[in-house]
Amino acid sequence: MEDKRRYQRWQLGFYLQVFDQKSNFSLGEIRNISEGGMMLVGRNPLKKGKIYELWMEAPLETGMTDRVVFKAACVWVNDADQSSEFESGLEYQPLSSNADTFFSELIDYISAKHSHRP
Repeated sequence: MEDKRRYQRWQLGFYLQVFDQKSNFSLGEIRNISEGGMMLVGRNPLKKGKIYELWMEAPLETGMTDRVVFKAACVWVNDADQSSEFESGLEYQPLSSNADTFFSELIDYISAKHSHRP
C-alpha cells in the first residue's frame, strides 16, 4: 500500500500535552508529530471538522521550555483500541512564523534526541 502522507511523522520519546486556549484543559498528549500536524491521544473525543485554538509547551536545548499558541483542525477521530482513550488527527491551520519555527525546531529536537519514525 502506498503511503500518501506529505510529511514524515516522528514519534515522541517523552510526554507532551496539548491544551485548549480558552479552558486550559488538556485535550491529550501527542503520540506523533509532523510538519503538517499531529496525532493526539486523549480521554475525550475531539470533534471532526472543528478548528481548535491550542497551546503547548515543549523543551528547548537549554533545558528550559517554550510555549506556542496555534490553531489546528481535527481531520479524523478513532476510538483507541481497548481503552477509554481516543486518537485524533490534527492538521495545523496557517501558522504564524513563530509557531512554524517552533514546530520545526521541536521536530528537529525530537528527531535528534528522543524519537523514531512510526
